[in-house]
Amino acid sequence: MRLAQIEVQRKTVNARLSQQGHKDGTRRKVLLGAPVPHMPP
Repeated sequence: MRLAQIEVQRKTVNARLSQQGHKDGTRRKVLLGAPVPHMPP
């Protein structure tokens, strides 16, 4: 049950990122996956 919730959330986030723009989504994934010295707001 919990896994299904997480999957739905993940799909929602992915859809939102796609709407925002692929570049923004990629940058966010990189920021989440690796430590970055400077992170603009």
